Amino acid sequence: MPALEDPEIMSALEELGEGAKQVLKWVIDPQLQEQLFPLRIVFVLFGLGFLVIIIYMILRTSYMDWWFMGFLKDFLFPKIFERQMLVRKWKKIKKGMKKDFEDQWKLSVIEGANLIDRVLKEAGYGGDNLGERLTQIDKEEVINLADLIKAEAICRDVVRDPDYHLTKEQAEEIITVLEHSLKDLNVL
Repeated sequence: MPALEDPEIMSALEELGEGAKQVLKWVIDPQLQEQLFPLRIVFVLFGLGFLVIIIYMILRTSYMDWWFMGFLKDFLFPKIFERQMLVRKWKKIKKGMKKDFEDQWKLSVIEGANLIDRVLKEAGYGGDNLGERLTQIDKEEVINLADLIKAEAICRDVVRDPDYHLTKEQAEEIITVLEHSLKDLNVL
């Protein structure tokens, strides 16, 4: 490696330094800055336009709701929004019962049982599944507890046996029992 004291290297570095000074003088030159001023305005306007587009897209998508508003809603009003979500889910389950497909009825019954299970789990009832949680409920809390236990048994059979035949009348009965139970639990 050649030493820095070498006259050729020193002269090359001085030339490089002089070239950099010339470029810097050219960039800072007031005449050039005056000529570039309209271009700077155009780039600032483009930047502001892109900023407006980004803000618009963030507000139009659910990102802000998910990131900030969801947190704020859950923090300030946890029960109100939880209940609204459960009501929406229940309406979806009831809508599924209007279809003329046995598989859809089975799905609605299973989703309804899962909803009851979730409500009981969040209410603090212990157990690994809905059947175990139902054994811990008092008859005063859920008036139709016996019917709910029967409905849970049918739901369990539907889940275990894919060939289980479920009539629309049976499914509607189960949905009615689940709905009354949800009302007793002050969810609906």
